[in-house]
Amino acid sequence: MEKLAEKLPIAGKEGALWATAVQWRRRHEFGRASNLFMPLLDRVIKQRYPHNVSP
Repeated sequence: MEKLAEKLPIAGKEGALWATAVQWRRRHEFGRASNLFMPLLDRVIKQRYPHNVSP
């Protein structure tokens, strides 16, 4: 986390479009990452596709 805390503000100033979503005590497991990721992915896909086209 210390490395990310340093890197994220710098990357953001350089135009990075990503962040972290910490799941404490999960280490490299995914835990319930889908609960966070799937609604985000759904919204991004809807914004990128024309309204009359299905992904």
